Amino acid sequence: MTAAVKMFRLDLLTMQVYLKSYMIFMVYPLLFAWWEPVGMGVMAGFMLAMLGGSIFSVQEKNKLERLYGMLSISDSSLVAGRYLFLLVNCLMVQMAILPLHILASRLIGRMPGGEDLLLAMGLSYFLFWLQSSYQVPLFLKFGYTKMRLWVTLPFVLVALAFGFLTPMFKEAAPSIETWFEQIHQHSLSLSLILLALGTLLGMISYLISIGVYKSTKQ
Repeated sequence: MTAAVKMFRLDLLTMQVYLKSYMIFMVYPLLFAWWEPVGMGVMAGFMLAMLGGSIFSVQEKNKLERLYGMLSISDSSLVAGRYLFLLVNCLMVQMAILPLHILASRLIGRMPGGEDLLLAMGLSYFLFWLQSSYQVPLFLKFGYTKMRLWVTLPFVLVALAFGFLTPMFKEAAPSIETWFEQIHQHSLSLSLILLALGTLLGMISYLISIGVYKSTKQ
């Protein structure tokens, strides 16, 4: 565990120079504050996963694999440290986005309820691990450059689907409103379920990544 924490600290120090990119990132989920807190959660989840993947880009660009090889850290600890970095990255950015989202909502006069915000955060967390669960093993196996287009495919598909299905949403507006009302009534339970499912995806991905990373060393 100590070795994993050391790897986490190394990743943290590596990404310190990209603090401005993190601050700019905050703007994108806030653009959805005018629509619906859940919309913010969807955007933040995918964007968080893409932002978290930047550590692999920096690793490849600066050939940090050589540095990792010089450290007395096992393969499993290295992977554990990387997942710990992704988890902390996700939680810290979400905690920073939350007050900004509340401020933006207050300014436009559409203040969301506490349960709505919890649901948005739960959805964001789940979508973060949903995408990270497959992109991290791919990055470890094939590298960032080869896989960067493939891992953004779900984000593109969601955006395209939203554009194509907008007319259908308008026709089914009454049914969708009823569906949203049901979601809001059980938002706390759904948030807990999403948090549990996201954590489970992260754990499964972590176990897969250990095997994948060890295979690259053979």
